[in-house]
Amino acid sequence: MRLLHLGAGNRPPSVDFQPSEITSNDLAPLPHIDWCYDLNILPWPIPDCSYDYIYAHDILEHLDKTHLIIDEMIRVCSTGGVLDIQVPMAGSLAHVTDVTHMRGFAENSFGHFIRNHPYCKGQPYFSSHRLDLISATLDNNYTLEVTESGFINPLPPNVRLSILTHQVIGNLRFKLCVVR
Repeated sequence: MRLLHLGAGNRPPSVDFQPSEITSNDLAPLPHIDWCYDLNILPWPIPDCSYDYIYAHDILEHLDKTHLIIDEMIRVCSTGGVLDIQVPMAGSLAHVTDVTHMRGFAENSFGHFIRNHPYCKGQPYFSSHRLDLISATLDNNYTLEVTESGFINPLPPNVRLSILTHQVIGNLRFKLCVVR
């Protein structure tokens, strides 16, 4: 198994991989970074299907063309591989407290890539790549409710209020399986 840790910074991935199986990326040339590269420059100099797991926590909100970056993540991940993505919920404390954040995300922001999702079915030309949703959580402790069609139900009003009043951090985490 090979893991690509995007935007690694000074944080190790919180998944169980041996260090020899991990390639760490960051824009900053930190001592432990294996691949110092600006992820906004596409395509990445990585062959197709090179990794089995892509760990992208707290990085997509800093990049320019999110949909193209996701396409690139899918391209370099093997079929059956996992994209483990964490992003700030729009309007949350995680979103608004960092001036380098270019955008926030919502429950269905990745719907154009999830093959059974209404967004994907309604606009199949948005991306030729397809994913299956494995799980979706808020702050790793609240599981988002997913319908049979792959649509993630909006958060209940009390949860949304706790996000907007900064009572919770507001990080959304999605685990997605690459199905091509």
